[in-house]
Amino acid sequence: MILKVASGTLYDVVSNVFKTMANIDVLATAEAAPVSLPVAALVGISGEDTRMVMIIRMDEGLALKVAGAMLGEEFPAWCPSVEDVVAELANIVAGNLKPHLKQGLALSLPTVVHGPNFEIRAPRLSVAQSETFTSLGKIMVVVLAREG
Repeated sequence: MILKVASGTLYDVVSNVFKTMANIDVLATAEAAPVSLPVAALVGISGEDTRMVMIIRMDEGLALKVAGAMLGEEFPAWCPSVEDVVAELANIVAGNLKPHLKQGLALSLPTVVHGPNFEIRAPRLSVAQSETFTSLGKIMVVVLAREG
């Protein structure tokens, strides 16, 4: 069974979270995502027979702007406050996706990765869904990957 959500549902969840938390608009796009985005937040989603991860990847500039909007201050560079905001956004998006996937799922604590050159490799996971969005002129990608 491939667990994923309807494209419109994924857009609605991501858009609503960013609008509610940071008053920032998110748009779906057919634009190709860059090969590398320097910020990633991962949240595990698991249940009795389900192992998944939700990943949000974005440009550092977008992370700084979203953190500034949420916390009411300007962030000129990456710092623990920005990392906390990115983690919280991923946690809220995953939490809002969870009821659309399957009952009885639990979330892990979010993990944030930041840097110029990294790959996320999970040999036992395959991408079930990947959608690209734009916000404040920057690209953001949301991925659902499932074991099996």
